[in-house]
Amino acid sequence: MKQKTLILGAGSFQKGLISYLKDQGFYTICVTNKPHEISALEADKVLDVSYLEISEVLKIFEQENAAQIFCVASDLALPTQSAVQSHFKLRGLQKEEVDFFANKWNYKSLLNQTSLAPITRRVEKMEELADFLEEVDLIIGKPKSGSGSKGILKISSAEKADLLPPKKLKEYIFEGYIEGNELGCDLFILDDTIAYACPTHKETNTKGVPMGHLILSGLQNESLLVYLNRLKKALKLNDGFYNLDIMQQGEQYYLLDISPRLGGNCIPEVIHLGYGVHEYELLTKWFFQKTISPLTVSFRKNVGVYIIHSEEKGMLLSKEENNHPFKKHEVELFWNKRIGDTIEIFDQGAHHMGYFIFSANSNEELLELFEEIKSYSWFTLEKH
Repeated sequence: MKQKTLILGAGSFQKGLISYLKDQGFYTICVTNKPHEISALEADKVLDVSYLEISEVLKIFEQENAAQIFCVASDLALPTQSAVQSHFKLRGLQKEEVDFFANKWNYKSLLNQTSLAPITRRVEKMEELADFLEEVDLIIGKPKSGSGSKGILKISSAEKADLLPPKKLKEYIFEGYIEGNELGCDLFILDDTIAYACPTHKETNTKGVPMGHLILSGLQNESLLVYLNRLKKALKLNDGFYNLDIMQQGEQYYLLDISPRLGGNCIPEVIHLGYGVHEYELLTKWFFQKTISPLTVSFRKNVGVYIIHSEEKGMLLSKEENNHPFKKHEVELFWNKRIGDTIEIFDQGAHHMGYFIFSANSNEELLELFEEIKSYSWFTLEKH
């Protein structure tokens, strides 16, 4: 009889994980209140239940006699995953870890006395925000909890009074803006040692939402590894998987965000192609306490992902699937939206339309391709 696994969520982020688990002979049960989403169609069984209902998911896990529970790319699903893993004494996250990383101030405050992250403040009055703006030229305001770049603000001294109601101040943390090259990075710590660190060059839109991840040669280097080991020590990171956002300024690095999970936006797929690291395989082995051989990780191939999105709201009238001009570079193209769906403005990660994964022969070609792919008309909308 096949071992059963629960997967929380059914968006495009879960598609690769479900396919991998099925290939490995697991029976996959997708728990989602959106049973018609793309990943639900891949699963062996779909249960129309919100993964936020922890007590219901605990019941499902027991009734199905499941062996493990997975969540990738979703901070919202982490409390449910940790509750199940803790209750049934499975390897995975503990509630204390999830609670710690759920509030950005917990880890940013620990790093304030180091050079490992931007200067960060909590603010209760507009006057305190003005004082902070005397220390730095520009501030990034972030909700203390949440992900997907939702609610992020750039605040200068001229704009601060209009961007955020005073009653909202306590819900935010504020950090000094650092100019540089933004990186994503998936990190796996095993036996208190960094087993791998796979960085990506990150492209964002004007709202600060990621619209691409590119694997370029040279992103992996000794200075990054030194930084990550310092960060690991400062935050006392336990064994497990982490997704980080980092700003690189020369050979200096600064932590923007961290979450105890694999990255979204097809990051595991891109990392597999670009670095040869199979994150779904490693995650599964770790969860089931299987032996993990020492990893040799290095750059292998230029590959990237473009997140198909819209800057306007409307109804999807058409989408390009077969006749685009990037065929020779295509690795995979899949859409998260159907004709007739309402398309939202891309102001948070959940509002994407799909992904295009592509490869190139050099850093320069990959960067040039990304600009061409970004400017291509992948769809048409009937605008609202």
